[in-house]
Amino acid sequence: MQIPVGKLHQLHPVFRLLSMNGVRNIVKSYCQIIFFRRYQNVYKKGSTASLIFIPLYGSFRIMSEDVGTLCENIGVGQTLGEECLYEKAFSERQESCIVESNSAALVIDKGVWIMTRSKITAQIASKGIGNLGKLVEFLEDMNQLDEIFRRNYNYKKELRENAAKLKISIALKPKPHHIKRVRGSSIDSAAQQ
Repeated sequence: MQIPVGKLHQLHPVFRLLSMNGVRNIVKSYCQIIFFRRYQNVYKKGSTASLIFIPLYGSFRIMSEDVGTLCENIGVGQTLGEECLYEKAFSERQESCIVESNSAALVIDKGVWIMTRSKITAQIASKGIGNLGKLVEFLEDMNQLDEIFRRNYNYKKELRENAAKLKISIALKPKPHHIKRVRGSSIDSAAQQ
């Protein structure tokens, strides 16, 4: 399926921040579109795939075995899987991501993303100050998209840290020594049997 680059640039909150040429280059050269059905796994905990997802429509949920739902209703304007770019020791996914409603996302491979940025940076360095126009514009667009990935990563990192603190505080809370029974409750009925 061909992605309507003009509409994507005009209507999508992430791609609206980039130049039209940047959107065209990124989408046509470095992305593929994947369609998901409701409840389908995008990735599972332990997966080693280094893919970044940019939702086009629908919604996604990130689940953690430790805390349950970490983040829900992730949709257009947000990204998924960007931790593979920023966690130095990334070797596998720490959470699972499932589809909440029929959805589609553009997918970028981390290796391709990093290699492309390196090549463009090297080309700019080798050409000197003149003749940079489109290369510089494309690198600026990649930097803008990278900033969006980083912002979303930091937001989810904060959610993970807060969820871990909450779990610790719940685990350390003293447990009551006795449970007060209420006459007629199911606990009281079960105790009488």
